[in-house]
Amino acid sequence: MGRPVVAPTAKAPAGRPAQGPRLRPGPVAVVLSLSLIAIVVLFPVAYVANYSLIGVESLRSGTSLAFPPSLEPLSEVWRRSGMPLSFANSLIYSGGSVVLLWLVGSMAAYAGTKMKVRGRNALLFGIVLFLALPLQTILYPLFAQVKDLGWVNERYGLIVVMTVFGLPLTAFQFAAYFRTLPNEVIEAAKMDGASAWQTLFRVVLPMSTPVLALTGVSNALWTWNALFLPLILITKRDQQTMVVTLAQLQGESGVTNSTAAAIAVLGMIPMLAFFLFAQRAIIKGMASGAVRG
Repeated sequence: MGRPVVAPTAKAPAGRPAQGPRLRPGPVAVVLSLSLIAIVVLFPVAYVANYSLIGVESLRSGTSLAFPPSLEPLSEVWRRSGMPLSFANSLIYSGGSVVLLWLVGSMAAYAGTKMKVRGRNALLFGIVLFLALPLQTILYPLFAQVKDLGWVNERYGLIVVMTVFGLPLTAFQFAAYFRTLPNEVIEAAKMDGASAWQTLFRVVLPMSTPVLALTGVSNALWTWNALFLPLILITKRDQQTMVVTLAQLQGESGVTNSTAAAIAVLGMIPMLAFFLFAQRAIIKGMASGAVRG
């Protein structure tokens, strides 16, 4: 048997070094664009964080760079605002609203997508239609109703009201995800004798971790940053949220630029940390079809 014929390999011309893979203009343009967007977004954050670390004496001297940094503005805001109490109030309002939205939103979506209920499509359409209703248009009747119920300056009253306004989007997200679940699993649970409640809480919701994470994060963000509803329905200072407390402090006299920057930084830190911690859950929920129609 003869030797196998091996095709000759091309060699680089003499005097010219071998070239590596070239970057195409497309990826380079994407990287440059994303870098520019990151700079534009992060510059205001860095600017505010810098001003929040400028002490009073440095501010009076006209300096605009926090060197050396000072915690005086942050400690002053912490002392004047009663931060621990307002932080605890925000946790109560946001946590209670998220749990109620999980419960009510999942039940409404399950009834509208997996149960044979007369007018279920109209039910979901009516809930989602509430998204187009601005809060300002129903402010007076809303406050009158809450006052008649005796829910003004009551923590549970604010939790219920925020749940009502967060329900349309939450129910829509649950319904979009429930439609992707196989009906055979639900039919098998019914054949085993499971009721509608048992099917929802023991079969459907354990399979819905992505949408639970997505709705939990999104509702936690907006309920924590809510300003209008807590400002109107809660007038007692010891029950105010962190966002409202910082906003009221910013309107007081004697607030310097560094103090105002410290107020903004303290308002950003909790939700920024929460978002960085939960960003994987958001991406997983969106990739798993939680926002598909």
